[in-house]
Amino acid sequence: MRDANTATYHMYASERSNLCGISTWLGNIFVRHATSSDPLSEPFLVDDDEDDDKKAATATNGSSSVVNGVFSHEPAVFRAPNCSFVLFFAAVYGEANPPTYKGTCEACSDGISDSSCGNDQDRNESTSLPTYIVLSDSSPTGPWSEPAQIPGTDTDVDSNFSPVINANGSLTALTRNDVWFASDWSNVSSYAIVNTQWCEDGEDPFLWVDGRGVYHCLVHVNREETYGVHYWSLDGVGWQATSGGGQSLRVGGAVCQRAKHRLCVQGAAPCSDGRPRKGGRFNQRSGVRLLPHGGAERPLLHAPSNRGVKNSTRVLE
Repeated sequence: MRDANTATYHMYASERSNLCGISTWLGNIFVRHATSSDPLSEPFLVDDDEDDDKKAATATNGSSSVVNGVFSHEPAVFRAPNCSFVLFFAAVYGEANPPTYKGTCEACSDGISDSSCGNDQDRNESTSLPTYIVLSDSSPTGPWSEPAQIPGTDTDVDSNFSPVINANGSLTALTRNDVWFASDWSNVSSYAIVNTQWCEDGEDPFLWVDGRGVYHCLVHVNREETYGVHYWSLDGVGWQATSGGGQSLRVGGAVCQRAKHRLCVQGAAPCSDGRPRKGGRFNQRSGVRLLPHGGAERPLLHAPSNRGVKNSTRVLE
């Protein structure tokens, strides 16, 4: 996401602690924040010393690049029409019922995990992996509000929740199988499933809207010999695969091998006064409530990636 007020690019990524591989995602994955002044010429950097385990594990909200500790996954960040910064992610809170019986793995090196770390077969099926939403009125680095769970996302697998906030303040989102709509992105009680079968195959949807208002989505199909498929929609509810030679258009190459490895494809103009509007807050009973929507700022898409980092714990309070 590019913050037009500072010309800084912000990346929110799913990362694995202890330099572990992807098989340890249930026990090691968390959300990291990094910045770049120009992604085409400068790498994204974190504020912390990567070799300082204690700093990553004990960082407080707003003082560390660790946005949310293990388990947290699939971040998606936006600038809302009212200029708030909004972050969605899947998470499990509390240590009593972790999503894997193996817990956090430490037997890793350079992205390779020891067999003792376990894999998806060690999944604790009694723990759901819901999607949460947090917001910040003042900065893309927080401090973030208390997480509010999106009803209906507490399923036994991560929902792959991929949203866009529309210019009128509504929200459209895709999950593994369902299309979601909310009349007010900031009110979690307005979130509802409006289509239960949008995609014939694939997972990890990446959703965006082009300059004409057409919705687009990429999914990846298969864990081996992976390829991507492109879908499009005029209303965000009914979807169809892009045809090519009588078959669904397949997108190959490393970029589309995992649709969750998303690209930053949109920017946004600064708010009219150059600053986010104040006054947003969470209400756990009625949902997330903010000031009335205004403006027509386009949503910002995100650019997650994966790389191993040192161990961390939950830091978002």
